[in-house]
Amino acid sequence: MKQHFSAAAVVRRIATYGLLALAAWVLTPSLSACSSKPATPAAPTCDPTQCATGNSCISDGTETKCRLGCALNGDGTGGQQTCPFNYHCVDGTTPYCAADAVAYQKNGKGLWGAPCSPTGGLDTNPACDTDQNFWCYATSPFDGAAFCTQYGCSSDANCRGGYWCATINTAPNAVQRDRTVGDTRTACMPRTYCSPCKTDIDCPPTKGVRQHCVPDNAGSKFCSPECGQDSQCNQEAKCVESEEAGGKVCVPNAGACVGDGGFCSPCRSDADCKNGGACVGSSYSTETFCAVPSGVPCGVSGGCKFTSECPAAPVPGGATSCTFPGKADLCPDNGGAPNQWPSIPDNFCYGSVSFGPKGQEAHVPGCYTARR
Repeated sequence: MKQHFSAAAVVRRIATYGLLALAAWVLTPSLSACSSKPATPAAPTCDPTQCATGNSCISDGTETKCRLGCALNGDGTGGQQTCPFNYHCVDGTTPYCAADAVAYQKNGKGLWGAPCSPTGGLDTNPACDTDQNFWCYATSPFDGAAFCTQYGCSSDANCRGGYWCATINTAPNAVQRDRTVGDTRTACMPRTYCSPCKTDIDCPPTKGVRQHCVPDNAGSKFCSPECGQDSQCNQEAKCVESEEAGGKVCVPNAGACVGDGGFCSPCRSDADCKNGGACVGSSYSTETFCAVPSGVPCGVSGGCKFTSECPAAPVPGGATSCTFPGKADLCPDNGGAPNQWPSIPDNFCYGSVSFGPKGQEAHVPGCYTARR
């Protein structure tokens, strides 16, 4: 039953309880009068009908908006290849194109991967857009596969899609034939066999063959091409079944693309070798591995025997050699020759493998290169 109060009653209550108490009493609604308005539906975060042609509503994990998708096709194409200039493909529930950290201008000179001649120099090469800091990457002054890229990167984010920030030996390069030892720098390099990766999106096809991102025996991931037999892989690798790839891919015989830094450990640059070691190879295979300084200077003594203190070869059937400076006529009776491997410093111990057709084998630098 509702209560009715006269003006006199109201005055008496003010006197008894005070003005504030009365205000609270008058303004407090009865429980039976409580109610709430229904929540207003949230506006849609992305309207696919408003997206540009080829775009759709895609989430990056925190925001859904119109983005260009870049999923891989069954043959490994698509992905990075479908993103426009200055964009790269980011993996996710739905892969999409994201803007590169730095946007470059197309000024008519060479940018990512454009061919350049080492004769034009390293950092002033006319084929590369040096105004935007593109230099000519070459493995020697005679490298016919030299290309323009960015040097001095600090992370993969500084490189375009399909490239990664690699640590490389400072020399040899476009203007220097002789190698440095222990001196390295960074450069954006294409992701090919044995380049580090996170997902298949990172690994574009190489020479028309699809690549996958697979783990090595230490858990690190690397790009590897599909294969059907060993002969389709580099000579220091073999074709094996991969659960991650859903088929066969090329895997290093050493078990990893980068090892522990010791003698014969696989490497990409001198930075991967410890105790003054150098990452070396030869023109006979694509294998690169750590060579180490000899305990004593390499050379010849009575009977033309090499004198050095080198570790034993890690692979059964392998051998160890030592580079020594000098002329071939120092040791004519056993065919001794001076250091003929430009990538290996003098007085260094290196792995040696038998290479070539049976009966015509040659001993060349290598630790895990298999005879085929």
